[in-house]
Amino acid sequence: MDLLKSFLNLHPNSRLSGKLKPRNNFEMVDSKIIAFQHFELFSKWVDKLDITDDPASYYEFKLMFRGSRDRFGKFHEICDNQPRIITIIKVKDCDRIVGGYSPIGWNAAVGDYSKTRESFIFSFGNSDSNENYILSRVVNEYQAIWNSRAYGPTFGDKDLVLYGDNFCSSYSKKCDYEKPIRETEDEFSVEEIEVFQITKT
Repeated sequence: MDLLKSFLNLHPNSRLSGKLKPRNNFEMVDSKIIAFQHFELFSKWVDKLDITDDPASYYEFKLMFRGSRDRFGKFHEICDNQPRIITIIKVKDCDRIVGGYSPIGWNAAVGDYSKTRESFIFSFGNSDSNENYILSRVVNEYQAIWNSRAYGPTFGDKDLVLYGDNFCSSYSKKCDYEKPIRETEDEFSVEEIEVFQITKT
């Protein structure tokens, strides 16, 4: 009681509420690829905020799929028809991280493009910091997401394409998104992939 009185004396305009404000507990996110700071940045990108803005929403990131755990070829079986998906990819033999966000997810049975104005792709210079990044939002909403059983999670016509056994023939070439997210258009292999579903808390 004395502690409560002290708080009210120091903050006379404060009002107590039976409902606590939720918080983003990014430290608890189960990722073997990136740090919790990256997830804080993702939440701001989803809400189209600047990185210096306070969060507008509070999100939970639930790990749905990890390539090394679930097998790369199981992506569509596990993740199809699930909305609000963040895909995170560790490029083999380098420190670069790439990925993207699809608010509508994927559906391999469609065999065609899906439309959305809210998707984006990204890259980070390494897995330890969220400072050296590229964010590229969709500009051609009609080809935002590609659905096919022959491919993994794919953005645009060529902007971020996961293809081949264990996604060993993947590539990224600017087409339907604002800017390229890699310095090269050469094919790359995927060392690890994680897929998270985000929900508001």
